[in-house]
Parts: sequence; structure tokens; C-alpha cells
Amino acid sequence: MAQLVRGEWQDSLAREGLAPVTAAPTGPGEEPPCPACGSTGALADGACPDCGLQLA
Repeated sequence: MAQLVRGEWQDSLAREGLAPVTAAPTGPGEEPPCPACGSTGALADGACPDCGLQLA
């Protein structure tokens, strides 16, 4: 099911002309980038410190 939804989402991105979103690999102690803005700062109360997207 997840593969089907992921495929539909990638198709939607392609139709809109947007680049696919991929998570950069992180090392120990590094934060993954925010999927909305790309910030790599530590979460503040479960939200991205730059754009405020609630992640946790």
C-alpha cells in the first residue's frame, strides 16, 4: 500500500513540476532536514525551528 501511495505522490510532484523530496542520510547526532523548508536545526517542541512545521 505504501509503495502505491508513494508512487501516486511522486506522479503528482512530476505533474506539478516539483523535484522529488528525499531525506538526506544523517550521521549520529545530526538532525534530518525538514521536509518543508530543509532546515537541519533541532526540533523546538516537536516543530521545525525555521518554518514551524509540526514533525513530532
